[in-house]
Amino acid sequence: MTIAKYRLIDLIVLTLLCVIIDVVGFFVSQSDLIFFYVTLSTPVLLIIYIRWDYRGLLSTLVVALLHIILYRNFDFLSLILYMASIMSISTAMIWFKLVGRNQIKQEVL
Repeated sequence: MTIAKYRLIDLIVLTLLCVIIDVVGFFVSQSDLIFFYVTLSTPVLLIIYIRWDYRGLLSTLVVALLHIILYRNFDFLSLILYMASIMSISTAMIWFKLVGRNQIKQEVL
């Protein structure tokens, strides 16, 4: 098995895991006993970024589209803020992966 085939299989499996987690979380949060919902797909997205760098952005877009579909009847502002948060996490993770550690120290200081 080549690394490209392994990467593709890994991205598909982890993206499906994110989708399943968010769909289950959505339906669980619809019950009267749950008062807030914590997205559990974010740690899986972080694993994708750590493993595959910028190639994980497709998974982020899939999760963002899923949230648009699932939460279309809810508050639009909270949906936009959630999507902005996962996009900012992905931007930060990709930036830290692509920029060397010495360069980050020089830019921060």
